[in-house]
Amino acid sequence: MGAHVLSGTNGGVIRCFERDCGRVVWETSVGGPVTDQFRGHGTFAWTNGHDAAYKLDLATGAIVDRVAYAGREIILCETLKSDLLLRSVETQSRKHPLTQENSFRREYLTRHSAQGTKWESLYPPNSGSSIHFDEGTNLVYENSFYGLGFVNPADGSRLVAISNFDIGEDLPDGRVSLPLVTEEFAYVVSSSGKVLCLRIPSELS
Repeated sequence: MGAHVLSGTNGGVIRCFERDCGRVVWETSVGGPVTDQFRGHGTFAWTNGHDAAYKLDLATGAIVDRVAYAGREIILCETLKSDLLLRSVETQSRKHPLTQENSFRREYLTRHSAQGTKWESLYPPNSGSSIHFDEGTNLVYENSFYGLGFVNPADGSRLVAISNFDIGEDLPDGRVSLPLVTEEFAYVVSSSGKVLCLRIPSELS
């Protein structure tokens, strides 16, 4: 974040340090563990606190906005122009329809604006997804234990879904990194250490 570095703790404490000397500029607290990166947006930054996504004033550390969904933990947040992309998971497990044991929690990808939710889609249980919006291609990229997805940010539809099997991963938990994106290609690293180059269809970029 320019001349400053932000860090968050499992105790929900966020600190801003001067990059050159390490002096603490400000400190603030949020409602839970900070497990995501800080997403800069002008003079503000977004991050998660598990109970919500928090918008911080980079100059003072003041919390200027907060987005929460009842019954969910906010795992990841990503800025999408003036909106937010949020990955959340239910706080309570659901019963498996056959065994009636508490076995899974629903996971969601949500586009949130100042007016509220624009769209929302479900992930498979225990997907462990990460997300990244690329302004150059105007697509949202997601990776999970199930593979790689290209998402249309306008409506949340998955334009491309590539399973780990399709990209040569034969491990049951094989997954790929979030891609490094150029105009034509998406480069990913697999869990087995392979670097894969995927061509982005011209109609998508």
